[in-house]
Formats: sequence, C-alpha cells, structure tokens
Amino acid sequence: MVNPAEGNGVHASHDATEDFESLLDLPIEELMQVEITGASLTPKSVITAPSSVTVFDRERIQELGVDKLHELINYIPGFQSYLSSSWSHSYPISVRGRRISSGTSEILLLIDGQRINNPRTGGSGVVLPTFPLSQIERVEFIRGPGASIYGSNAMMGVINIITRKEANEVQVGYGTYERKTADLALSKRIGNLDVSVLAHHDSDDGEDYTVLSNNKRLPVAMKDQKSYKDIIVNVQLNDTRFNLQYYDLNSTGYFAEGSTPNQDNVRDGDLLTLQLTQGFEWFSVKSDITIEYQTSDATIHGQVEEAGVFNFISNPPSNDPLMSDVQFNNVEGYRAFWLNDWQVSDTQSVQFGSEYRYLHIPSAYTLSNFDIAALAIQDFPIESSDTLSIRTEVQEDTDRDIFGVFGQYQLELGDATQLTLGARYDNYASIGSELSPRISLIHALNNNHSLKLLYGQAFRAPSENELFLVNNPVMIGNPDLESETVTTWEAIWLAQWERTFLSFGYFKNQFKDSIMLTQILNNRIQFQNVHLDDTHGVEFELHHHLNNQWSARTALMHLFNNAEQSFREARTMGSVTINYASNQWSSSLSSVYHGTRETQLRAATERTQLDSYWLMNGKLAYQWNDQWTYDLQVKNLLDKEYDTPNSHVAMNNPVPNRGREFLASLTFQF
Repeated sequence: MVNPAEGNGVHASHDATEDFESLLDLPIEELMQVEITGASLTPKSVITAPSSVTVFDRERIQELGVDKLHELINYIPGFQSYLSSSWSHSYPISVRGRRISSGTSEILLLIDGQRINNPRTGGSGVVLPTFPLSQIERVEFIRGPGASIYGSNAMMGVINIITRKEANEVQVGYGTYERKTADLALSKRIGNLDVSVLAHHDSDDGEDYTVLSNNKRLPVAMKDQKSYKDIIVNVQLNDTRFNLQYYDLNSTGYFAEGSTPNQDNVRDGDLLTLQLTQGFEWFSVKSDITIEYQTSDATIHGQVEEAGVFNFISNPPSNDPLMSDVQFNNVEGYRAFWLNDWQVSDTQSVQFGSEYRYLHIPSAYTLSNFDIAALAIQDFPIESSDTLSIRTEVQEDTDRDIFGVFGQYQLELGDATQLTLGARYDNYASIGSELSPRISLIHALNNNHSLKLLYGQAFRAPSENELFLVNNPVMIGNPDLESETVTTWEAIWLAQWERTFLSFGYFKNQFKDSIMLTQILNNRIQFQNVHLDDTHGVEFELHHHLNNQWSARTALMHLFNNAEQSFREARTMGSVTINYASNQWSSSLSSVYHGTRETQLRAATERTQLDSYWLMNGKLAYQWNDQWTYDLQVKNLLDKEYDTPNSHVAMNNPVPNRGREFLASLTFQF
C-alpha cells in the first residue's frame, strides 16, 4: 500500500548535478510513469490513474519561472487562480470554473497526507495559494470528483503535495519590492530512523497602488505587503511516521475582506497540524492507522467603513471610521483514519477504510467602535464609542462529528483494460448523509493510445462559517443549508510516443443544491442552496521533447458554458512553456493566458467585464559546480497592467496586480 504522503517518483536522488542535468534527459515515456498516489491510494501513472491528472515533479517545477503554488496552478488544464480582495495572500483557486468564495472549499488539499482544509471555512485558502514550490518533491492535480475516497471538499478536485524528504540545501533570494526569501532543507538517516526538516521564509514590502474607497469613491493608497513562514518536519522509524506542519502568514495595508485599504488593515493567520501514522499487516492486508490534530488562528484588524459614514445614524454622533478587530482563534479539528490495501490476486485489489473527524469551532467576537449587530439589522441609531469596546458575536460556537466509510475495487481485465469501482458513505451530524460512487474504465487501444471513461459523484457539506456567521452587516450564515453535490462524466484520450505525450478530455458537471452567495434584505448576502446550470468543457495537454536540449509544454481549458454565478472565473485558460538545458545552463520562457472575467462594482448596475491577458515568465539558471547554483527569475516579463475580480460587492474597484518582478537566488547543496 502507498500512502498519499509517500513520494517515490522516478528520481530519488537529490544530488545537484543529477537534478540539473535531468531537466531534459528523461524521455516522455519515462516521465509518464512518474508515480501518482492521490487518485486511488495505490501507485499509478498518468495513464493508469482512474482520474484526470496532471503531475509536476521537482525537475519539471525547476524549469518554470514561478515559485508559488498559485502561479503553478495556471499551467494546469482545468485549474485557475488569481489575486482577490480578501487579503494579499488571497489567490482563490477553482477547477473547471466552479468557485463560490475565496476559501477554495471545493478542492481538497493534502500535504504529506494531511488534510489541510480549515475546519471553520472548509477551505485551504490560507495555506494553499502561496505554498512554496521549493519544498515540493511532487504535486498531483486531480480534476473531478474525489469524494469516493476523501469525502467532503474533494468535490471539484484534489491537490496532493508530497514534500522533499531527502534534500540538504540552503537557498537565499532577493528581488523586487525588497523581497527576501530563505529556504532550508535538512535530511538525515540514522539506522532505521529518517528525519527531514523544511523551513521557508518569504516577505516583501509590496507594490504601491491607488484605488477608490468603497463609500465615498475617494482615491486612497494601498500596498500588497505580505510575509509567509513555514516549517515542515517528517520523522519515520520503520512503519511509524510523524509529521508536523506550521504556517504563519501576514498581510498589511491591503484590502481586509474587501474593506477600503488602510495602513491599519492587518490580517494574520497561522495553522498547526500534527499527524502520527502506524503501519502494520494482518493476514494479507496492509494497513495504516492515522491520527491528526489541527488548530488555527485568524485575526482581522482594520477599517471597515470610511470616516463620516455613520455621523447621522450613530449615538452619540461620530465621524470616525468604523474600525474592527475580529479573532477566529482556537479553531480545532481532529481526525482518525484507517486505510487498508488487500492484494487479492495479481489482477485484483481492494482498498477500504473508515474515517472519523471532530470539529470544534469556538465563538468568535469582534471589538469595534460602532454596534455592528444593530447596523446589520439597521436598528438606528447605532451605538458608537471612542475606542474598540463594543463586543459583538460574529461566529456561533459549534461542534460537529463526521463519520465516513469507503471501499474501492480495482480489476485488470486482461492486459489492456482496468476497471475501478468505488463508493464512500459520509454522515455529518445535524446536516445529513451522502453516498459518493465512482466508476473508471481505462482501455489501452494499442501501444500508443489509451481511453479513459470516468463517472463520479461528490459532495461538499456546508462549512461552519456558511452556517453560523451572525451579526454581520455584509454576510450572514444560513443554518438551513444542505450539502451540495456534483455528478461528473469524463472521456479522455491519451497518446504517448518516445518524445511526445498528449491528452484531450471532455467533461460534464451536473450540480444539485449548489451553495451560492445570494443577495437578501438590507443589501446583505447569504449562502443558499440554489439551482446551478450544468457545465461542460474540454481540456488539452501536450508535452514534446524536440531533442536533448529543447522541450515544450502547453495546456488549455475551455468551458463551453459556465454557471451565471461563476462570472468571476475565466472560460478559457491556456499556457505555453519552452525549456532549454545544456551543460551548466538552463532557461525557460513561458506564457499564461487568462480569458475575460467579470467583477461586480458597488457603483455599477451591471457587472464589469475585465480584459483577457497574457503573462510571460522566465528563468535563467547556471550551475557553478556540484554544490552552487545561481538563478534569475522574472515574473510578468512584459510588465503587463491587468486587473482581476474582487470578491466583495461593496467595492468600487477590481483588484490591481503587480508589474514586473525579479528574483535572484543562490542555492548551496551539501
């Protein structure tokens, strides 16, 4: 049995020379055998995995002129990501055009086997977008339903990250906007004990922008200053594995959940996860028992409304801006997971298991200088204060038990056909239960061509903030929400030759009881179950090695239609990458296309269309010797000015984005 956290790819060595020279040495046929574990909990390849999958190993990641996961996302067919208005780390991610919030709750994120989605929001938006590519050994982008294995949140896709565990290196970088980066990777084997440590720091002062204030439409200054720190520890002794992950993020001077930018706007978030896994065998079954703990904190401090807005509706009358300090602290999640793999015969295997999760979401309160509970229901005049002394509950205290059982049967029908059948049953206390089936049929037409036919259902249970946000003048929870579901059909043609690989797939999504933001009384919005139109589209991927020095890669997604509520997502995405490597030099030039999107502005009666755009990225690297490597990375090479959609209807602006960025790095391997 292979745990999704394990990272046995085609390369195990991390010697600097081997890594550098391997950039173009692998033929396509070998690249297509890079191991994928997240699609079935057993080792598969891109062709044999019972899902639509794109995989990037470390060698492919090193070719690109990007260094954050949200940037890599846009090279993956079906995925897209862009900067939004919650905070400067907010790069919401969608799969096949479906997204309802900035939390990315429709996608399950696994890092070294740990479920990173936040227990309160259900999303992975705090960690996922800005996760550093320097720490990744392999990342699997799985499109389509994954609930037959993973349950809720694996509705539109799964991102399975396996971090580096055999590296010893130090990397430092300096770039535009006073950006400073530092990476440390350590690994050691002592007898049967394996220990690895990864640490990363990334901070910059941000770019200067001028935007319009939300209420009075006055020009105000804004910076997208940000910082990110993490540490990941893996320890393995025989069949016992331990994993620790800690993330700390900060944003200053930016939008705070769509509010008018102000230097007082500060948002902090941190996440700690612990995991312990014990492997064992009973009869002919290989088993893992895993227990996990997760705790997170989030603080949002800043200006919610401008000065003078509440002068005539407050008591005593006050011209002060509405300031707020809200803390969502001590959010906890517990998980116990039992995974089994039974190799029935050479052609049959069964995977089965169970999962229990417990969520604890304590009450959250805001301290403000105006009574926001009275403001939410327009009970005028509202109380005002000279200090942040008015305390209001904004998130109700909740506890939830979640139980799931699953089974999967894999059968080889001769040498050319593979069948996968699976299903999972989940029960969410006080919400209800869901059954998520799956069928996959893969047939090799000949030595070069294969066909995948996929069917699956998935669901997403409403998150605690969607259910129990209260006393909010902008958005309130809906305790009557039900789970949303999707049924997906896919047909994928894959072809490979010695130097070329391509895939072309068609998908159709049918949604039921979709959870979407809907405008209600007093100009507030609320999550509600609504009808969502079916969506369908195509995805295309092509890799070609011209020779031992040159290679090219392209990806494309087009939605023939998209739901009216998903107007912020582009219907067309694409990318082209050209790589060159020879002796001690390597270089890459790539371009990513984002189709037109729409955004909602406060002063507009209709949505505003945002122009499509191309972003060009590049990288030049030189290996001095076996230990030292220098590289220069440039993002937005042509200094393109472009805007992306905001996430908040109270705003008068789309979101401005950064211009050209350089980063020079020095790496020492030992």
